[in-house]
Amino acid sequence: MYHAKNHELQRWAYAVVRRARRDGRLVPPRICPHCGEPAPSQHSHHVDYAQPLFVYWCCRRCHRRLHATAAMSCWEQTIFERYQGGRTDGGGSAGSGGVRS
Repeated sequence: MYHAKNHELQRWAYAVVRRARRDGRLVPPRICPHCGEPAPSQHSHHVDYAQPLFVYWCCRRCHRRLHATAAMSCWEQTIFERYQGGRTDGGGSAGSGGVRS
């Protein structure tokens, strides 16, 4: 089922991340925190679009795996627990990248 309101929130969150990356305030890691492979282009995964700068960074392969797995919520919970200690700004990006002031 398509929910226009959720889609608008999703587009807004993507735009916030694009601006933050462009301005250098959001910096993704150079390697995928999940598989450890160098990744020239990191994908940002949102769990909550209302918190647009709280993203999990991953390579394209891991991002596809995250969305394709039948146990996505279990995998997301594992990622969430792994990155709770890695938050660099108390409320922005999760993982090895961070939000710059």
